[in-house]
Amino acid sequence: MKKIFLLAFSALIGFQANAQTKEELTSSLHKYYSIKDALISDNAKEASKQAEIFSTYLRSNPYTGSADLLTQVQKIGSAKDIAKQREFFALLSAQMIALLDKQTIGELGYIQFCPMKKAEWISNDKNIKNPYYGKSMLTCGKTTDSLK
Repeated sequence: MKKIFLLAFSALIGFQANAQTKEELTSSLHKYYSIKDALISDNAKEASKQAEIFSTYLRSNPYTGSADLLTQVQKIGSAKDIAKQREFFALLSAQMIALLDKQTIGELGYIQFCPMKKAEWISNDKNIKNPYYGKSMLTCGKTTDSLK
């Protein structure tokens, strides 16, 4: 009986430690924005740096869904080619959007879509600044939804 209680208690503690909080989601979103901004500026080195910061955060603060994010963030961090970083960013964006879907984090964000890449991203700016093509097609895209 003691073993069953200890297993149940351990599982409960583990579950609570892994549940994402509003603060974890907001912090992750801010780190995501830093990668997005580096890609908008066509700065692969800065994108790698910001991905490393995000990666460190996710490893230190695991929550439900963070392992999938971590995979893409690490790929962005290790890629030196901005085209590859943008490919991984598209996957990261899809995962972030899915994670934040139907969540209320108390921060306004915009889900934007690039018709050329056929991929979405999240922006903290209502104006379109396309991370998939940077300066070459900065304003290509449209806002399709918002976060709340």
